[in-house]
Amino acid sequence: MTRGLALALAVPVIAALSAPAHGGETIAILARPVAVSARLDLAPDAPPRFYPFTITVAHEQQAYSYRTVLVAVDDLAAAAAVLRRTIGWRGGYLFARRECGGGNAWRCDVDLVYALRDGRLASIGEQIGGTRSQAPGAAYRNGHFVDVYDRLEINDLTSHAGAPSFRIYLVDRNGRLEADLAYTWRMDSRRFEASRRELARIERDRNLDPRARSETMASLLLHNAALARYCRQAGPLAETDRDARRLLAPAAYAAFERLVMTVEPGQLPRPQAR
Repeated sequence: MTRGLALALAVPVIAALSAPAHGGETIAILARPVAVSARLDLAPDAPPRFYPFTITVAHEQQAYSYRTVLVAVDDLAAAAAVLRRTIGWRGGYLFARRECGGGNAWRCDVDLVYALRDGRLASIGEQIGGTRSQAPGAAYRNGHFVDVYDRLEINDLTSHAGAPSFRIYLVDRNGRLEADLAYTWRMDSRRFEASRRELARIERDRNLDPRARSETMASLLLHNAALARYCRQAGPLAETDRDARRLLAPAAYAAFERLVMTVEPGQLPRPQAR
């Protein structure tokens, strides 16, 4: 291809991205070995700096689609740049970012994970998403995918900020992501011990506001109990339960006990809507 022809072909693409965006426009993100494309789903009355897309991940006759919503981007060209920066390969896996359009949910943004297995495209699962400045699959390390336990993000014992959250470390087992409980406990047990130390400090400090003191103790206890139950650590769970019986008011302990019983060892976070 001559330089003149290459420039002639490039100009319409640049012009299309710079022009006002319209629903139905399609952007090629990746071509090989798996094709990824983004179709703009912009409504005529959409707010400014708002770019919803349907992302399609395809290989031969197979295809998976999902929705992502980008906010706080200046124009279509900037939105396309975000997509290209956050969708790509790492460690033999294709990570495709799904943004929720803003919010304070812990798993507002996730990376959907795909792989080629025996020539077929497989949807492996999802992990927590990184920032826009990070490469695709930023949370993937040494064979472990990383997510956040969110099943108690909204509960009737703690505030949203005080709800129990901990990292879950996942591995690819036969084409599906599953929790590695031993590794999760190994990585999170330091925080378990830190919470125990903080709990002891707060118990000794009688100068704290009683309400703040009770809420903080409930948060620390629920975090440790949820983590221990999730990782099948019977001893730490029993120890935390004894502390909760001693430190929480009867109504708070009843709520604590009920919430802990909802934790299922190895259960993955709530899947994001596709």
